[in-house]
Amino acid sequence: MLTSLKVEWPESFYEMRRGVNCFMCAEGRPEENPIGLRIFSGEVSDAYLRRANIQRGLTIQTWRGPHVAEPTELDPADATGTNTTGKSVSRTFRKKGTFTYICGIHGSSMKTKVKVV
Repeated sequence: MLTSLKVEWPESFYEMRRGVNCFMCAEGRPEENPIGLRIFSGEVSDAYLRRANIQRGLTIQTWRGPHVAEPTELDPADATGTNTTGKSVSRTFRKKGTFTYICGIHGSSMKTKVKVV
């Protein structure tokens, strides 16, 4: 069995994960925010074109449904009609070793090795 050091974060981190003082929930659905300019407004998500000069065309999608910290925490009813790819790649490795990961969507064109120590 693998064990790891327990990481403790400030209480404010755990509160935000629960939705307390979550700035993304509080901001509503603005046309513009600190990330950038909204270029898409869907039923449960918005997309913002980044202002930062990181990569041309980089867009950030923000979930606007019920508060969750990770897409894998969505209730199946809330996830209907959304991109739940995150759920398909959530995996826990229980043994040490090197494993090959092949993306279920992109196939062998997107593969890597995962080393568990």
